Amino acid sequence: MAEALVQAWAEAPPEGPVIVAGSTGSRGATALFLQAVARLPQGAVLLPGFDFDLPDAVWTGLDDGTFPAEDHPQYRFWTLTRALGLAPRDVARWSEAPAPSDARNRLVSLALRPAPVTDQWLTEGARLTDLAGPPQG
Repeated sequence: MAEALVQAWAEAPPEGPVIVAGSTGSRGATALFLQAVARLPQGAVLLPGFDFDLPDAVWTGLDDGTFPAEDHPQYRFWTLTRALGLAPRDVARWSEAPAPSDARNRLVSLALRPAPVTDQWLTEGARLTDLAGPPQG
């Protein structure tokens, strides 16, 4: 079904916006659908949990055999961006509003690095000096 829709859109794209939100493209048909929407003139794909703080070396390590990658939370986003001919740095934030806590985002990004590079916690973790205490309430 996804393949038929992709083919139909290639011949006659929808006139209005098509937005997909909340999918990681973890299944083949879903990944194909996300790619098709991203290529539409008025298509947009909102990626849940995309890690804007992950270093380029870790992104590229997700498919060069450096890390056991398919179980990494960002792996599907890596394969999606590659299929679209993009780099992770080409992904735009969906809102101009600042994140509630940039420091917390950097901490979670660091904590979820692939096992072979967890030694980075020692150097990069020490630089996370702007962390607030735990959320209240």
